[in-house]
Amino acid sequence: MMPHAAANERTPQAAQILLSHALDYAGLFPPARLEMAAAIQEFQKLRESANAWALGRFLLPFRRWPEFIQESAKARHHADFEISLILDTPAELQSYPPAMPRQFRGRIAALEMKESLWSGPAGCAARLDQIPEAQWIEITPGEDLERKLDWFNQAGKFAKLRCGGLTAEAFPSTDAIADFILAAAQAGIAWKATAGLHHAIRSRHSPDSGQLPCMMHGCLNLFLAAARAWSCAGQGSGV
Repeated sequence: MMPHAAANERTPQAAQILLSHALDYAGLFPPARLEMAAAIQEFQKLRESANAWALGRFLLPFRRWPEFIQESAKARHHADFEISLILDTPAELQSYPPAMPRQFRGRIAALEMKESLWSGPAGCAARLDQIPEAQWIEITPGEDLERKLDWFNQAGKFAKLRCGGLTAEAFPSTDAIADFILAAAQAGIAWKATAGLHHAIRSRHSPDSGQLPCMMHGCLNLFLAAARAWSCAGQGSGV
C-alpha cells in the first residue's frame, strides 16, 4: 500500500490528532458526482498532496465494483488504496467478496450498510459475522437508540450517522444529532458520519441544484462535539 503523505510542519498537532485519516473520499456521490475514472484520478492526486494525512478510504458502492476494477487497471499505481464498500441489498452481501483481479493491489478495508440490511433479511446478520472486515451500520436516531448502539457494540460493529442528503428534509435536527453523539459516547462505540458535511461550520447552503438553502451541520462542529462527548463519557461526567 502506498503510504499517505505526512502532515507538514505548519499543520497544528491538534488538527493532526483530530483529522488523521478521518475523511473518507466520496467523489462518486453528490455533490461531486464524478465519473469513476475522474474519481480514481482525483483520489490519487489527493493521496499525493500536502493534505493526504487527513485522507481516509475510497467510498465505493458494491454495484460499481466491476467499473472500478476496469478503470483502476488503467490508472497510475493500479489504485492501490483502501476501499470502504457500500452494500445495498442482501444479494450484494451474499456475493461478497467480489472477484479480485490478480493485478489489483488495493484492499477492501470496511463494509457499510443500512441497519435494515443487517437486522432485516434472514441470514444477513449471520453472514456478516463471517466477514472479517470492519462493518459500519447506518442508524437513524430515534427510539431505542441506546439499545441499538449497545447491540452493535456487542456484535463488534460500528455505527454510521447520516447528517444530510439532497433535500432539506434529509437533514436531521441538531437535537437528533446531539442525542446520537451522546448515546454513542456512553456506549463507547466508534462511529462515522456521512452526507451533508461539505462545510466546516454549521451554516445555510443549498443541498442540491435547484433546492432552497437549509441549515447544514458543519463537519468541524460535529468533530468537536464528538470529541467533547467522548471526553466527558470517559470521565464519567455529563456534557
